[in-house]
Amino acid sequence: MIRRKVKDMPSADQFPLLDVPKNLTNITQYGLDDPSFSTHIVHCHLKFQKEWKFPTIYTVCHDLVQCNLYWLAMLLTLLVHQTLYKAWSNTKHFTQATLKDYTMAPSSFLISVLLSLAALHGAFAVEYVVDNRAANLPGGIKFNNEIGADYARQRMITASEFIWRLFQQNTEADRKTVARVTLVIDPDMKPGEVAYASNNEIHMGDDYINGIQGDARGDDFNGVLYHEMVHIWQWNGNGASGIGGLIEGIADFVRLKAGYVPSHWVKPGEGNSWNQGYDVTARFLDYCNDLRNGFVAELNKKMRTSYSDQFFADLLGKNVDQLWREYKAKYGM
Repeated sequence: MIRRKVKDMPSADQFPLLDVPKNLTNITQYGLDDPSFSTHIVHCHLKFQKEWKFPTIYTVCHDLVQCNLYWLAMLLTLLVHQTLYKAWSNTKHFTQATLKDYTMAPSSFLISVLLSLAALHGAFAVEYVVDNRAANLPGGIKFNNEIGADYARQRMITASEFIWRLFQQNTEADRKTVARVTLVIDPDMKPGEVAYASNNEIHMGDDYINGIQGDARGDDFNGVLYHEMVHIWQWNGNGASGIGGLIEGIADFVRLKAGYVPSHWVKPGEGNSWNQGYDVTARFLDYCNDLRNGFVAELNKKMRTSYSDQFFADLLGKNVDQLWREYKAKYGM
């Protein structure tokens, strides 16, 4: 059965009689950011809030996700969606009248919905845990008061989804097999050390947390979290040596694409070597990705089993040193 495209479904602006809230965009923070699923969430929100007077589906799903009951959250949404199918399929606009005429959706449609929900299973199959080991120290206290475990966990889910999309890892077979990712607020980090990832754990220093200026939930925290989440999911050339700069550069490339670029980063074209790492390499990879859309995703895929500088030539037709020279020349460096 062919489903209607999302663009053909009613938007929030087409529900004037029900006064749809405009603040549901944060559903993406739970990893439930498939466009059609987000639209279903809006529809279900109407049913719960306006007619049954129960807590909104948004809140219910929030609570279920926090308990790692991801499939239950999806099934709950599906059950409510069944009652809305008839109104959606037979009218351009929902009104108070049409919402009172519900019927069950055809079984074939339900099967298609279940299949689409199954496609979201990737984010839900992973358990995301926050372990604040510095709860009695300034950084740990600040984490609890200004960031919170729930928020951090939500951002871990969102970061994973973003990384998978950017790396074009659309199935679990494309990704690393990771059952659990843990964020540790670590009181034992070395002075000046911000964060590191190892064995599917992200260790973030409590001194770093305590030193965050301004909004603790802002770009600084999220940028570091995204960078370290990349290390959880990226391929590393099967342990190939001498590619640490590239590994860090890919992590910062993802941070760049997520929009968490700190002011101290180098400008495009700056740096001494393409594999200098971090922001220097991230800027260079961004240039390469502009030459071939999806280049970084393809490079990461190649690095699943090995690594060679030849990968650049394979994908872009030029060796990496030539690409670096042309990159520098573009910015007059």
